[in-house]
Amino acid sequence: MDSVIPFPNRDIAQEQSAQWVVRMEQQALSDEETRELKSWLKASSIHAQIFRETVEVYGRADILMVLSELLPLEQVKEPQPRQSLYRQYSLAVAACVMALVTTLSVLLWQGVWNPIDNSQRELASYSTGIGGSKIVVLSDGSTVTLNTDTLLDIQFDEQRRRLVLDRGEAYFEVAKNPGRPFIVYAGTGQITAVGTAFSVYKHQNVVEVTVTEGKVTVQSDRVILDALPAPSLDNALPASRSPITAVLLQSGQVATYDNKIIAQVETVEPKVMVRNLIWQQGMLAFEAEPLENVIAEFGRYNQLEIIIADEQLKAVKVDGYFKSDDITGMLNSLQYNFGVEITRLDNDSISLSLNNGGL
Repeated sequence: MDSVIPFPNRDIAQEQSAQWVVRMEQQALSDEETRELKSWLKASSIHAQIFRETVEVYGRADILMVLSELLPLEQVKEPQPRQSLYRQYSLAVAACVMALVTTLSVLLWQGVWNPIDNSQRELASYSTGIGGSKIVVLSDGSTVTLNTDTLLDIQFDEQRRRLVLDRGEAYFEVAKNPGRPFIVYAGTGQITAVGTAFSVYKHQNVVEVTVTEGKVTVQSDRVILDALPAPSLDNALPASRSPITAVLLQSGQVATYDNKIIAQVETVEPKVMVRNLIWQQGMLAFEAEPLENVIAEFGRYNQLEIIIADEQLKAVKVDGYFKSDDITGMLNSLQYNFGVEITRLDNDSISLSLNNGGL
């Protein structure tokens, strides 16, 4: 014969089909993956049939709907009569094996399961309540200081040191180990260091990174691989500039990112750096800070709700050092310096307003 048309190998097709179903169970396919699946389905008429059979084994009708969108209706035929129990059993075993292999791969990547070397693994979670603080020494020798209302997850393996700041603020003093990058995930981004000291503050959707020693890479769009070094920037980013997603921060610099875009990078004076990190001594420091911001900062350390009744009062500039848990001292200072009137609304809230002798 001059030409031979090969028949598709059903065993290989079953394995490939199981891989696609497992991938679709884990997360929605990207546009590129969708095109790849569509191409695979069209490569042979038997692929769509085996794919449908595999989905039926998994019991996932929603994936069948995706299949009908990828191929014309005539290519998605009604299922054939029930196959033998042996055939169904083979499909189920193939699918389960693929699911197990994929799950183990994910666990290996995350450092959750490592059958070879557990000596460098660390899985832990640390937290503080409102007004609380904590110093934690990690297994690699690094030290983390947690500020008020903070939650930090540790996921170390022999290749990387991963930490997830779910909420709050933490100061990291990183033990040097070039072979195991130290990566802090916060919000939409990640901060990568080898041996350095820096703080990360996550408040709502905004993340602020302050470097006190060494250098760190800040990447606002979280990725699986380590962030690559990028040119350092100084001062606020120009509005006309294309969105920046990665920068290299040096000691004395602060970066802020939100919605996967680094909004600002600036170099701050040493006294500002000290003021921003004085929370580690249980203190709060302000210099010409609007009262509205001062009250919001105290709110991180206290459960008492403070309502500023007058708009004019919100803009009053406040200077001074206060103990973070001494809200009474702060209120007394407002009364003495600005003639602020304090009204208790209930056990959990008070109101601040200007009396006639005030501003």
